Amino acid sequence: MHQEELQKGVERLRISLSPDLVERSMNRLLATEGEELGGGINAMRLVRYMLGEPQLTDEQIVWAYDRVKSGLGTCLEEIPSLYYFFGD
Repeated sequence: MHQEELQKGVERLRISLSPDLVERSMNRLLATEGEELGGGINAMRLVRYMLGEPQLTDEQIVWAYDRVKSGLGTCLEEIPSLYYFFGD
């Protein structure tokens, strides 16, 4: 994916982020791909899924995640059944 396309996709995601969208995406991702080895869903994996671009490179997904991280965290705080774990 080219950077310009990625920027547009990230901007669309940032605008559409809502607790409902995040919860639905988490549930679909869990149902189709399951949890991470240690449990839960990695936030960058969720962003990749929400962007609908499984072929994104690690560099691209880190770039995208950095741009939606605060909005994603805010949405997760509003969903009682989910929590946002901040690791190193």
